[in-house]
This record gives sequence, structure tokens and C-alpha cells, in this order.
Amino acid sequence: MEEVAPQMEKIGDAMEKLKREDSKAIGAQVAKMENSELRRTVQQQMQEVQMTLGQGYGQVMQGMQQASRKVSRAQRKYMRDMENMQRKDW
Repeated sequence: MEEVAPQMEKIGDAMEKLKREDSKAIGAQVAKMENSELRRTVQQQMQEVQMTLGQGYGQVMQGMQQASRKVSRAQRKYMRDMENMQRKDW
């Protein structure tokens, strides 16, 4: 047991050093990925697509609202016409 403790301490120190090195390497890789020209291009294209989808959604909703108003107006007109026909019948 006395021989194992120093070896475990060495391994622990080495693992800690390895963790720090890995963290630095991963951090550098992340920074490299974030600063990639391709990433910026793709992000810009995605923003354009999202904006276009948003505009399209707005247009669809506007069309749906207009259609709904037209249907409501037609329904009200139909009901008025039916009432007028009933009045004439009496």
C-alpha cells in the first residue's frame, strides 16, 4: 500500500495536467470553429432564410385574415338576404 500511494499521486498529477492540456486544446478548437469564415457564411444564410420564412409566414397570416373577413362578410350578407326573403314572404 505504501508503494501504491506515490504512484497514485503521480497518476493524479499527470491526469490533472492532461485535463488542463485537453481544456486548452478544446478551447482553441472551439475558438477556431467560431471564427471560421464558412461558419459565418452559413450563419448569415440561415438568418436570411429565417427572415424569408418570417416574411412568408406574415403574408400567409395576412391572407388568412383577409379570407376570414371575406367569409364573415359573405355570411352576414347571406343572413341579411335570408331575413329579407322571409320578411317578403310574410
